[in-house]
Amino acid sequence: MVDRLLFTLGKFEDGTSVAVKRSTADQQGDKFFEAEVAAIASVQHINLVRLFGYRYVAGGPRFLIYEYIRNGSLDAWIFPHGSKNSGLRGCLSWKLRYSVAIDVAKALAYCCERSCTAQLSGTS
Repeated sequence: MVDRLLFTLGKFEDGTSVAVKRSTADQQGDKFFEAEVAAIASVQHINLVRLFGYRYVAGGPRFLIYEYIRNGSLDAWIFPHGSKNSGLRGCLSWKLRYSVAIDVAKALAYCCERSCTAQLSGTS
């Protein structure tokens, strides 16, 4: 599947900033997109970016609307010179990196617990 991603900054009418992810792909991508939306929408955690909504037309472009994170992508702060989005940012201290790693691990554990619980109970 060929997939190109484009990210754009947008605003809701109330002034809330959002990040819009645009994806274009072939027909197979429609089912994958629907599964991605369902998975992301079912999980909310303080350490995960929030999905506000989505829009797609079968076979056409797909849009995911996320909360806008002002400080950018985490990879730009952990790998400032290796990230194409890093700009002139500095690197996080090792103490802060450790804290981030713990928070990411908690978020992943939360996702896994929800997924395992849903599979055991027969719900999604």
